[in-house]
Amino acid sequence: MTGAAEPAWAALGDCQVTAGCMWFDNSYKGTRKQFVGCIDDFAIYGADNAASSVYNRGTSGQNVYFYSGKNATGSRLILQKNYGVRMLSDYGWDNAISSGYFSGRLKDAGTIWC
Repeated sequence: MTGAAEPAWAALGDCQVTAGCMWFDNSYKGTRKQFVGCIDDFAIYGADNAASSVYNRGTSGQNVYFYSGKNATGSRLILQKNYGVRMLSDYGWDNAISSGYFSGRLKDAGTIWC
């Protein structure tokens, strides 16, 4: 799925510049986890299938790719830079993300580099 994303409007200042961020609640609220580069398994960080909203605050115009499975497997949600989804449930993605990558790191999926 290519995300029909919307410009972020909520308090996204907590999301570090250069990071992909996910929140456990809608509207960019609640517990926040973030990554730079790639994460093959969000379970390691206590965030597997826990996201209800996501945002790409990365640099260099790179997309963020979120996957429903570990190691970039399963369905895919793509976010352009400076875009997010404040209610993943609107797209059938609530509590469904297991891995995440910036476009420049997709080639590293499943390797020691993620």
